[in-house]
Amino acid sequence: AQVSIIYGLKVRELGPFEMFAQANNEQLWEFDDLFDPGDPWAQRSMLRMVEQLPDTARATSRLFQPTWLGVYEAWLSLSTEERFPSRDFHRSIKRFLYENDPKLAANFLLHGDRVKAVRIDVQLALSRSAPLTPALEAMEAWDVHVAQQNQAASLRASAAWHTSDLWVRVEVQHKLIASTGTIILISMLVGFLAMLFFTRSCLLATLSILSVLLIVVSMLFFMVTIMQWQVGPIEVVALIVFLGYMFTFNLHISHAFIHAPQVAVHHANVTGDKKSHERYQRAKYALVVVGQSL
Repeated sequence: AQVSIIYGLKVRELGPFEMFAQANNEQLWEFDDLFDPGDPWAQRSMLRMVEQLPDTARATSRLFQPTWLGVYEAWLSLSTEERFPSRDFHRSIKRFLYENDPKLAANFLLHGDRVKAVRIDVQLALSRSAPLTPALEAMEAWDVHVAQQNQAASLRASAAWHTSDLWVRVEVQHKLIASTGTIILISMLVGFLAMLFFTRSCLLATLSILSVLLIVVSMLFFMVTIMQWQVGPIEVVALIVFLGYMFTFNLHISHAFIHAPQVAVHHANVTGDKKSHERYQRAKYALVVVGQSL
């Protein structure tokens, strides 16, 4: 995986109701007018951004995966006998792109004769399918690093931000897992209210919810302790889907139990505890009538 550090572009923040804004023709970005890579201090700030990466950022060695900025610094001293930072960046960068790999041009946005935005790619020692925990730690380390570098940077290069395909997957997985507890609690509350409404019995609704809770705990114990699976998006979705099936089964059984016909629960020749016998007959009726279809 790789992280891209962006200078010179500002992206508009999407509102809570703009889920499909990216499908529109509206432009969601604009140039940062303060960014000027021709400023020597801006070049120094960009170089510090990639040279002072902490170990927690999980970046690969620059000796094996140099950035275009490092290649440009070496090219300046060898080809132009000019020391970095360049006093004529906008003109020298065109010559640099002409004499080096044409693919490097994808890292620049030019408007006229001036460089308006740049991208610096840094390779990570993590694959795109890296586990959630190390990937999340690396993303948080990058957040801190970029924020600190922006504070110490020149005004002409103080609005950098970073992005990565890995970050997209990490954020989705993290938010999905973090919201699982909330989803389960809301589902159980709604299920309890539904059972209370249809059965008119607080005790029966409580017992049904307790049964669902024990099943959820048992499933988590099986996945995490016995199988030693890492809780990821697939496990979370499976848990939520099974939660719906649990409520469906319990609700139908409870509804049939409480609405069992009188003829099925009352017998003239009953000895012993009549209430216990009635509960037994109701449970038997619910399992026979509803249990087969479920």
